[in-house]
Amino acid sequence: MSPLSSKFTEKVLARIGKLDPQRVERFVRGVVRERNFFEDIFDAMAEGVVVTDPDGRVLMINLMARRQLGIRQRARVLGRPLLELADDSALRQVLSGWDGRRVDQREVMLEIPDHCDLLVTLRSVRDEEGEPAARVMILTDVTEHHRREREQARAEHLSGLAVLTAGVAHEIKNPLNSLRIHGQLLSQALGEAEWPTEIQGERAARSAEIILEETQRLSRVVDQFMQAVRPAKPNLMRHSLNVVLRRVLNIAALEERDIEVTLDLDPQLPDVLMDDHQMGQALHNLILNAAESLGESDRQLTIETHAAGDTVTVSIADTGCGIPREDLERIFQPYFTTKFNGTGLGLMVVHRIVGDHGGRLLIESAEGEGTKVTIALPAVERPARLLPPPERED
Repeated sequence: MSPLSSKFTEKVLARIGKLDPQRVERFVRGVVRERNFFEDIFDAMAEGVVVTDPDGRVLMINLMARRQLGIRQRARVLGRPLLELADDSALRQVLSGWDGRRVDQREVMLEIPDHCDLLVTLRSVRDEEGEPAARVMILTDVTEHHRREREQARAEHLSGLAVLTAGVAHEIKNPLNSLRIHGQLLSQALGEAEWPTEIQGERAARSAEIILEETQRLSRVVDQFMQAVRPAKPNLMRHSLNVVLRRVLNIAALEERDIEVTLDLDPQLPDVLMDDHQMGQALHNLILNAAESLGESDRQLTIETHAAGDTVTVSIADTGCGIPREDLERIFQPYFTTKFNGTGLGLMVVHRIVGDHGGRLLIESAEGEGTKVTIALPAVERPARLLPPPERED
């Protein structure tokens, strides 16, 4: 029977004056051992748990709760009011508004230590007489759950757009082709015509040139939209992400734009099953976006590749203007752009390509400080290393 079981403990306490010191010592050692065991389980929990007395002073707190609340592991918190430790306005509002008489469950977004969505569950524990004995706060990180919900909603939205794409694109592309052909003929005719003045000829030629440029721009928008909502199936083959990245950097020619590029490529990076053309397009879009966000000074890009477990990552960090927090949730939406000449389809295409490769696209940004975009892809399984057969004894 466990030393911490209530019946066993009651029996020992009732007879403690009659027990010999060795039995008392064994009992105490058993209690300490089981307490340590339960503390290890408490700290291993995936949820954050904080137990307070009825007045809100901390009695117990596990490691996950410390991480979620941004409390250092060795910081003294026992006996301190929980409201002092909750250095977040949304969480403090939930705690201060709880009367302790009911089970309360709220979702809050924590600003510190990192942006994350937490499901906060508050429960009251009562003693045998029905009086409040303790309060329990359970913190469940639902950030990943919300991310998957957004991914699913985005996929359903794109699926709906794809149904309309074929007909709309057909109706637009055919007139565009006719406009382009007749625009070229018009430009040629205007160039051969005789004009009363040179200025009139130049104006007419410039007007024809604008017609052709705008027709080509509209055709590119239609092509990008087609690519975003009706993607081609990737031709997956084994490739090195480092090789594809270097090829893209050669094409981007960032040095000619007076951009300082810092490369940190993992030489032991495992290969990835990918369509090198599509992934190259995704990387090219991200690198150009990063380059275009840079100001007149401090024009730096840092590009890194790493491997962690069965995942390969490539990250592109810039020192540009950053993305306002209210825009972060909208950047993958069709036609949302902060660029003057942007179409708002580039990141949508990148997101689709990464998703088709079984990967994830992560964006971290701080307005005025810069943006870091990370692509995480599954690595090709490494062949198992077999141990050599044991040598036979003669």
